[in-house]
Amino acid sequence: MSDADRISVSFKEESAFNVSPAALMAQGTLTLDTNPTDGDTMTVDSTVYRFKDTMAQANDIKIGASLAATQASLIKTMLGTGTAGTDYYAGTTTPHATVRVRTPGTSGYEAPADVAFNANNELVFEAKTPGTAGNSIATTETFFAGTNVFDAATLGTTQAGTDVAYQAVRLTSESFKQVTANVQSAEIRDDRQIAEVPRVNIHAEGELGIELSYGAYDEFMAMVLQSAGWSSPVADTQTTFSFDATDNSINDSGSGFVAAGFVANQWIRTSGAVNSNNNQKWKIVSVAAGKMILTAGKNAMVTESAGASIQVYQGGQIVNGVADRYVEFDKKFTDLTDEYEYYTGMSPNTLSLSFVVQAIVTGSIGFLGKRAIENNSPRSSSITAAPTKNVLNNVDDIVAVIQDNLVYAATNFNFDYTNNMRQRSQLAELGPISLGSGSIGITGGLEAYHINRDVIKKYLDDTEVSLAMVTKTGEGDGYVIEFPRVKLTDGSRNATGQNTDIMVPLTFESFRHASEGITCRIARFPA
Repeated sequence: MSDADRISVSFKEESAFNVSPAALMAQGTLTLDTNPTDGDTMTVDSTVYRFKDTMAQANDIKIGASLAATQASLIKTMLGTGTAGTDYYAGTTTPHATVRVRTPGTSGYEAPADVAFNANNELVFEAKTPGTAGNSIATTETFFAGTNVFDAATLGTTQAGTDVAYQAVRLTSESFKQVTANVQSAEIRDDRQIAEVPRVNIHAEGELGIELSYGAYDEFMAMVLQSAGWSSPVADTQTTFSFDATDNSINDSGSGFVAAGFVANQWIRTSGAVNSNNNQKWKIVSVAAGKMILTAGKNAMVTESAGASIQVYQGGQIVNGVADRYVEFDKKFTDLTDEYEYYTGMSPNTLSLSFVVQAIVTGSIGFLGKRAIENNSPRSSSITAAPTKNVLNNVDDIVAVIQDNLVYAATNFNFDYTNNMRQRSQLAELGPISLGSGSIGITGGLEAYHINRDVIKKYLDDTEVSLAMVTKTGEGDGYVIEFPRVKLTDGSRNATGQNTDIMVPLTFESFRHASEGITCRIARFPA
């Protein structure tokens, strides 16, 4: 009996749809350009080989009449293709248990008959099992000729062995499954029974339920937006920065904004100002060498002269793009012995987040993929721990909801993002051969107390707005989730009964901003 509290899920990005990331085998190179001297030794892992004119014990390799003959015997001994008494002494453990040999410059499968030293008298020794453990396999020698030598005392110099490290996932629930399509046979039988119910296709799908915490889902958010990755942040700390409330700008007498890398439409965080109103997050409207015009922040800017050491930090960001990205998931039932489910070709298709009063920030990430595979072993023995930042709550960790550069006193803010993905099927192929992405769909809702006509007027007047959720955790980290062009699609302000407040629930849809060329932006700010 398995317990839901004993589930663990980890993931790794694939290089392409349904193409598993590959660990590398550790490799080293032996140079053998002089025929060995009787009694020379070569140690590979824990096996010590002697090169002998007359073989007398297990793991003796025959020294041939020529260098080429000895090289051939060495290869046959390592691969187990030789003859006892001719290439190696009877009783030799062959092929080698943990190491094989291959021609330098080759990869993948190489037929044993094709393995050979190259023109430089070099031969590659390769761990049979991929991973970093191969980098500890011994390769030492006592050849009399100084030019007969391994490139290092262990494998890993010619090619370092690498593990495929999976990343643990934080979750509140998961619904991964394989979906099978069956078709009932229409054959008519005189015994009234159904002849067959064959399987005609499969695919994988499912959602991760999440509580938002800084850093835990950054890669998934980038994948959902089909972004190539987070941009590099820009940080500049100077005593030449000043604030001018008349045009809501930060000014630099050193004229270094453009050179530092600040860019219009990105979000920045300022800190170190004397007036606390000037220490907050803003969006850049325009950038010149000595002036950045900003949108309004939560607090009104206060004019402040230069002098204090002020940092301006432009957060790394992702915006919606067209980069198809895929992951694999390994689900482990930790209270059972050797029980795993492995999901391949999974692409993030949806992202939902909900910010509601008196609650934790919750959401889900939905995936569409190739198939599920039952395993009795993990996909990787190397699993990186998930980030451990605190989950965001909707009191301490919310700075503001910004509508058209003004604070919107919301009680609820939520959105659903979808890539409208679809499966592509093909004859003779079980499961999708690829996934297609459709148009970006972003819908959401927000709600506020009815304070004045402004909260409903923009809906009634069909006026486009911008929306941004600004967060900052108690640990100092934060996100800005922005939809720069939004159409309010429904709204009302009704009395629903006695002893209730009149609320203004609104729904919205986000679409392409004409000048920025995007539909969604997420910026991140580490502590």
